Amino acid sequence: MLRSIYSLAARVSRQYLSGRLNSNEIEELVETMSKMSLKDVPIDMVEVQRRRTEWLSSRSAARRVGFPPFPVSYMHIYEDNEFSFGVFVIYDDASIPLHDHPGMYGFIKVVSGQGKLSLFSPSSSSSSSSSSPSSSASVNDSGGTATSEQTNNVESNLGEKYGNQLQLYHFNGDILVNPSSTTCVLTPTCNNIHQISALDGPLVFIDILIPPYTAMGCDYYKEVRRNPDNTCWLAKVPPMKPFMDQLEPVEQLSN
Repeated sequence: MLRSIYSLAARVSRQYLSGRLNSNEIEELVETMSKMSLKDVPIDMVEVQRRRTEWLSSRSAARRVGFPPFPVSYMHIYEDNEFSFGVFVIYDDASIPLHDHPGMYGFIKVVSGQGKLSLFSPSSSSSSSSSSPSSSASVNDSGGTATSEQTNNVESNLGEKYGNQLQLYHFNGDILVNPSSTTCVLTPTCNNIHQISALDGPLVFIDILIPPYTAMGCDYYKEVRRNPDNTCWLAKVPPMKPFMDQLEPVEQLSN
């Protein structure tokens, strides 16, 4: 199964990077990933449970943010300049903070545990002039212009506090995910900004990014205001302190 996912991801990445991506290729990758289960993942669940125990113990004691035990583990399976293929583990009640995938496709398939994806899409106009809370107009969830009343409802000090780091997005909702869920697709323009939280940990999911973060990087965000129509003011925040460690796969994916 890993070999099939690798081949499909490689095909999708080549087509995307060459500007020839079509929906059929994405659908085939999504359908194949959706068939995957925990037994298809080369992960040592005994080690996962050991780290989970450390994480749970640390929550009842004084601990320093940015130092182990970490709330998230990542298992590298494969990566080149076109795509990355790996597995994330999020321990009980922890999350991967709100972040983006600039210019990237992401494919997420949960194989163990239950979690929540909070999904946001960039507005169709993301220039600083249209996204500032002091502006007279902004973009609503239909891509049109919001009323000045909506914009003025954002406290004036938000603009002073966050400056051009504050932009308008649309909250697409929370999705509950578990092993029976289909693959979640994140595109460059839809659901690109998201947070993933474990509800019944550990949450284990397969993650494919096209292209990988090594080529694009990412930004982190803080939700500072949500309007009744689900438009949201998000502010970019400094990079997170380390919150993730590495897991070694029990077998390697050969080229």
